[in-house]
Amino acid sequence: MTDLAGATQRPQEGATYASPGEFAARWNSMTPERRQAWFDNWAHNARTAYDCFVQMHTDEIHHLRERNAYLEARESVYNDILARITATKEPA
Repeated sequence: MTDLAGATQRPQEGATYASPGEFAARWNSMTPERRQAWFDNWAHNARTAYDCFVQMHTDEIHHLRERNAYLEARESVYNDILARITATKEPA
């Protein structure tokens, strides 16, 4: 296993990883039902990861919209105050 400039983590002690040939041999030795179960599990995990990403994205959009509404309200208050100050300073 290469370090790839810190892009990967070192394996846990005692962990073993299948080479491509070992993976293919294991895959080929599985029954079609076991392959389907393996794939279904993989697809479920991929979907869960995607849903987590999307939910975080959705939460962030909601937070930004709330923040924008707050800033727009503050801008409105600022503009009202500025208008009152300007109106009182104008000569009659």
